[in-house]
Amino acid sequence: MSYRNYMEDAVLNEYDNVVKEIEGICRCERCKEDMIAYTLNRMSAKYVVTDLGHAYTKLNQLKVQNRMDIVVQLIEASDIVRNNPRH
Repeated sequence: MSYRNYMEDAVLNEYDNVVKEIEGICRCERCKEDMIAYTLNRMSAKYVVTDLGHAYTKLNQLKVQNRMDIVVQLIEASDIVRNNPRH
């Protein structure tokens, strides 16, 4: 296993849940990527190398506060992208 930023997986997992609840968001690939990039740039990276590290980080991500931090950043990203679409 090579190194990976686990936060990417966590943000992608929350993206669909958040976007389906907000009206007026463009769902094109460019806007999706902009929202995800915006969110990732505001979250702390969580790099893992081993399977054990991946499992530990995944358990940590299940904490309510970590999930809520991602949701808040995705909502902020949706507002910015909705007001400034680049597609």
